Amino acid sequence: EREREREREKEREREQEEREREQERRNAERERRAKPEVDTEHEERMERRRKEREERRKKMEEEEAERERERADARRRKKEEREAKEKEEEAQRAREKEERERVRKEKEAKRQQEQAGEEDEMEARLAKRRREREERKRRQEENDKAEEEERARKRAERKARLGL
Repeated sequence: EREREREREKEREREQEEREREQERRNAERERRAKPEVDTEHEERMERRRKEREERRKKMEEEEAERERERADARRRKKEEREAKEKEEEAQRAREKEERERVRKEKEAKRQQEQAGEEDEMEARLAKRRREREERKRRQEENDKAEEEERARKRAERKARLGL
């Protein structure tokens, strides 16, 4: 909006200068017709005004060029800031992703460790049961053997008694 307002203001100034030049030209034409002799004072005044107008025009152009440079600098700075912000946000997202991945890996390692611990416990329980089973079997076999020996001894005693 300010940009358009400046443009309109410049346009009004140009139109005003154009009207002034046209008015001066008409005045000069009128004076020349009225006085055929050369009016050097008027010529000098016209030349001075022309130079002043030219200087004002140059100054306006320089000011406009300076404003345009400032706007370009502002746009460039804004773009650089935006790019830096985007780069920082991207780096932050990468750090967060890395952190999530690290946490995930730690949890997975912990889970595997716990699972391995549970498997070790289970194996230990199974081994204990196996040993207990083998121990019961061995005792049972000893008992069976002892009973068999006892029966054999009693048979032998009976035979011996009957044989007498």
